[in-house]
Amino acid sequence: DKFTQLEKFIQEGIAHHRAGRLQEASVAYEKALKINEDHPDALYLLGGVAYQSGNSLRAVELLGQAIENEPGRDYFYTHLGLALQAINRVEDAIDALKSAVDLNPENPETYNTLGIILKKNGKLAEAIPAFRKATTLTPDYVEALNNLGSCFLILKKPEDALLAFKAAVTADPGRAVSYNNLGKAFCVLGRMPEAVDSFKAAIQHNSNFSAAYQNLGAALDALGKPEESASAFEKVVSLANDPAEANHNLGNYFLSRKRYKKAIEKFQKAIELRANFFEAYNSLGIALKSDGRLEEAICAYQKAININPKQAQVFNNLGVALNSLNDTEAAESAYRHAVFLDSNNVPILHNLGLILKTEGKLKEAAEVFKKIISISPDYAEAYHNLGSTFNEMGLTGEALASFRRAAELDPDDVSAAYMAAALSGETSDKAPLAYIKDLFDQYASRFDKHITQSLEYNTPQLLREAAIQLAGEKAQFKDALDLGCGTGLAGQVFRDMTEKLTGIDISDKMIHVAREKQIYDKLKAVELIEFLKETKQCYGLIIAADVLVYMGNLEEIFKAVKKKLSLEGVFLFSTENTDNETYHLKSSGRFAHNPEYIKALSKRINFEIFLRKTDCLRKENGQPVWGSVFAMGLQ
Repeated sequence: DKFTQLEKFIQEGIAHHRAGRLQEASVAYEKALKINEDHPDALYLLGGVAYQSGNSLRAVELLGQAIENEPGRDYFYTHLGLALQAINRVEDAIDALKSAVDLNPENPETYNTLGIILKKNGKLAEAIPAFRKATTLTPDYVEALNNLGSCFLILKKPEDALLAFKAAVTADPGRAVSYNNLGKAFCVLGRMPEAVDSFKAAIQHNSNFSAAYQNLGAALDALGKPEESASAFEKVVSLANDPAEANHNLGNYFLSRKRYKKAIEKFQKAIELRANFFEAYNSLGIALKSDGRLEEAICAYQKAININPKQAQVFNNLGVALNSLNDTEAAESAYRHAVFLDSNNVPILHNLGLILKTEGKLKEAAEVFKKIISISPDYAEAYHNLGSTFNEMGLTGEALASFRRAAELDPDDVSAAYMAAALSGETSDKAPLAYIKDLFDQYASRFDKHITQSLEYNTPQLLREAAIQLAGEKAQFKDALDLGCGTGLAGQVFRDMTEKLTGIDISDKMIHVAREKQIYDKLKAVELIEFLKETKQCYGLIIAADVLVYMGNLEEIFKAVKKKLSLEGVFLFSTENTDNETYHLKSSGRFAHNPEYIKALSKRINFEIFLRKTDCLRKENGQPVWGSVFAMGLQ
């Protein structure tokens, strides 16, 4: 009869299924469904074949039909959850697994599967209770214990991870993966000898365990045993079905450890083994760029693009390298192409926005930052950069709102809070160091052109004129210190007046530009007060061109300078003027000082003002910025 025939086809299908003959199993299940199209077991089993064959969409359809006809079976929902996860319907997958749990709350495998899906989707706080429930129901459930430990490692709770992995080893002392996981926990805790022992135990139980050899190599490397480490890494390559991929993986390990030369060597070996290895060329570019070999990095990225021109990330990486070479036009082009390939990629959009802002294309930059916010409404950095862009455009209200939102989303963003205060009329004693460093790191590549051409910056020349007025045309200073030297604009002006010139600045990128000009005898990236407190050198000339505008209260800097100024030395500096009683923070994020405040402060700490002159220091939005040039010395 039909029932007997249907059961026969199902049993035939199950036999084929268990033997891995999926096509034959599918045919048998289809025959069963021709007899009864609503048969839940046939629908469920055929859905399982579809899932195993990679056709998860079809699996979802079949498993859904099985549940409609027989809604009380928990394992139907479990497999539906797996199929939904495979087609990225994450919330539906989680709901399906929770339904399975409701139907059978005593099945540890269901909790483990639910935990796996939650973990894969970053829901670790929910995954941990699921794995705990699985191990409560079955205390020696090794897979669940390992999954639980892995969650703790991701959450940077290595002690908890260690307990879970030790429990897994105890539950099944022959399981290599548990020893490998235990070793990873020991590594995070810095217990390297125990990590080595664990990885060796994993290898003892599975002599072909490539990941354990790689982890062993890393642990031995950390212990300073290069020969043993190299032997373990070579074993990884020898075990690999694809030596090119193995070398690429090792290169990524060395890259993560900032061992750039070793990483480059492995990536090059991977390319040698597989000529058109796109990922290896991209990784090689990253390693070369990290090693400071920018032109070679660009060449590697271009080779990757020639192999596969449809990957947005490599165009983004190319843009980063080009930007590091100050080729902003080419960098913008690379970022635009990356966005064309992946229009909603927030990090790539952010890079495009920053380069547009750097190039002065403020309206376009603002639109990019707005798009980022529409995609990721809680992305504090996008609000920060939008605020900075609005501020440069003169849109004070919009800038203030953006900075306030950035500070609200990221309480650690002191720069956003500072600019919000500046735009709302509040005053503080000085700009945060993080604000100054970030400002000038971003500004370094276009600083000289923008400040001298767009802003008509004239402060170094005014300071030189003051020095000449004070000491004569042939004035010479043995040792000079340029505070906040930036890219060296003041250094260029004073170089011929000094025997030895030292420049310091908080921005590494400004120092890099200055170093390329070969103006200074010595350069150092350091905070001003810190340097003045630590140096034992005294100077005949100390310059601070457009530097004190990032400080409100000048008492600390004046006292620090006084201690490092020689008896007949000169302190030359500029300030922007205000009629306020002392000083105030302007909407530009810069401080203005009342000259009378400077006079009173100098008198209090025994500085003598040799000269003071009012002049236009630069322009801002086309308007002159009036300030003072001072020359001071010890009384």
